Amino acid sequence: MSRLIVVLVAALSLVGCSRKDEVVVAAPVAPASPSPTQGTAMAPGQPGPVQGSEQLPPGHPSLDGSAPGQAAPGPGAGAGGQPMPPHGGAMSTEAADVGDVKVPKASGKDARTIAEIFANRQALKDKTVTVRGKVVKFTPGVMGKNWIHLRDGTGTQGKDDDVTVTSQDAAAKGDVVVVQGKIAVDQDIGMGTPYPVIIQDAKVSK
Repeated sequence: MSRLIVVLVAALSLVGCSRKDEVVVAAPVAPASPSPTQGTAMAPGQPGPVQGSEQLPPGHPSLDGSAPGQAAPGPGAGAGGQPMPPHGGAMSTEAADVGDVKVPKASGKDARTIAEIFANRQALKDKTVTVRGKVVKFTPGVMGKNWIHLRDGTGTQGKDDDVTVTSQDAAAKGDVVVVQGKIAVDQDIGMGTPYPVIIQDAKVSK
């Protein structure tokens, strides 16, 4: 019996000596690629994050609504990217360099001063008037028309001393001209500035 025990002990010792410790090796983990939005350098030719419409594919509509390759309309642009026509209000500072404005009233039964046009605009609606005035601003070719601002020295500055005229005829800033056209009131052409009174489709002469 004791001999059997000795044999078993010896066998266990041999098994323990021949056993090797098992080592578990974890698989290597690849480092995460940095995101382009973290400020890392981009490889040449590699597209970066889209900011606004700067890096959209060729021909892709801009995110700001403008056509491909076209800059977004600025604050002074109207529909279709055209420049906005002269504003409907009086120009208290823009005409400061045209000198004193004092011109005689036009002649004829439909002749009116600018102050009279403003004061009686509702009664003059859709009627033809003749006005003599000094051109204090001229903007050609906007919305298919030339835009003229006239003053004749009547009215209150910044209120009713400046009338807007649309015409196919040209004029030059500083000229004294006679215009004849039809009165329209409370016109809003969609540019954000209504015209309390405007002389439309006028003929311009000196």
